[in-house]
Amino acid sequence: MQAIIMENRKPILDALNAILAAGRLSINQHTKEVDNIGDVLNKFHQELTDIVVLLGNQKYQLALKRGVGGGILDNRAGDSGIVTGSTAHLATDNPFKFVYKNPLGILSYGETKDNKEIPVRRERKIKKTIRKESIYGVPIPSTNFPIVEKLKDIPTAISWFNGDQHNGAGLYICIVPNFYVKVPFPNTTDGTKDYSRIKSIKCKNTIESNCLRYRREIASKHNTTIRECTYAHDGDVYTKIGTNHRCQILTRFGAHETLLSDMETVCEKDIQTMLMYALSDLLLAYIWGKTNKFTEQTVFENIEICT
Repeated sequence: MQAIIMENRKPILDALNAILAAGRLSINQHTKEVDNIGDVLNKFHQELTDIVVLLGNQKYQLALKRGVGGGILDNRAGDSGIVTGSTAHLATDNPFKFVYKNPLGILSYGETKDNKEIPVRRERKIKKTIRKESIYGVPIPSTNFPIVEKLKDIPTAISWFNGDQHNGAGLYICIVPNFYVKVPFPNTTDGTKDYSRIKSIKCKNTIESNCLRYRREIASKHNTTIRECTYAHDGDVYTKIGTNHRCQILTRFGAHETLLSDMETVCEKDIQTMLMYALSDLLLAYIWGKTNKFTEQTVFENIEICT
């Protein structure tokens, strides 16, 4: 009887073993699939992290170009264009100054650069220049000039500066690197009507008191009255003399009291003539600045004041 029972159990046990074997195979297959999914997720996480890093660095460089938040990128770049060291400075108001990957590979922020920082890959922009020893056939000191490929890439000549602890707010122009000038705006006198040329040329005596002493000596020597000096002395604001050489149709152009209405009178030809004088003088200042090689920041302010 027991043998019959055992014999009847055998098909059941075989079926159970077959089910268990199939279950183990299924579990192994699912385990492999889960492992594969895990590998995919890990790879996706790494790629996502790299994308976040790339976008973050592009954001910081874009913010740097726009001057946002005063952030900086280190200029120390190797031949590969990889910036190391203090590389991932934030160009925002974020209180943390450095970006790095933590041990889990996640993008994080820190106040110091003690953590492992992210190398920032950036394009190394090399400014093209051309060295000229003559301009339009005229010899000049050997001078480098920047090159641009398109007219629209030429920056605006004059910019408004909000000022800092050293220099006041106003319109400025950069002549050459490290050489800046606050643009003056002196009043203009019509040279064809006012021949006095008051305060348009610097007095050889420089200081008003020295000039007065000299004029008194001359008056005493020749037994005459003390003559008036119309030259500019230290501290005087120069008067700009308008001539028909500069602006033939309106020699007073630049006079503050008539400036708004005069803007509608002058034409392109007048502006071209004015620029012939102004820009050729600016070119001389550029060559002079390149020749003197400004290694430290130099700012000319109040150049309309006699010194």
